[in-house]
Amino acid sequence: MNVDFDTESEVKEIESLSKRLLLQYYACPAFFFDQFTDACQTAFTTKHSQERRRLVLIYIYHAKNVFKNIFCRTIFSSEISIKYFLENYIV
Repeated sequence: MNVDFDTESEVKEIESLSKRLLLQYYACPAFFFDQFTDACQTAFTTKHSQERRRLVLIYIYHAKNVFKNIFCRTIFSSEISIKYFLENYIV
């Protein structure tokens, strides 16, 4: 089964989420602006992967989730968490 994804639409959604998080929480991790498969390829085929593999962190955002504010404010917007994500994950 071959599934055709609309990369442009995916990138726009990621950009939109990033903007919303920055407006509401004033910080967020640096997102990988491409498809999930490309993120996985980057994680496992870059020169950094020879030294240490970076994991792919998937955040599934739902605006009506009752815990989103707590998660975004305390974890996703935390300077310490953002630094950790940048060093260890492709988000």
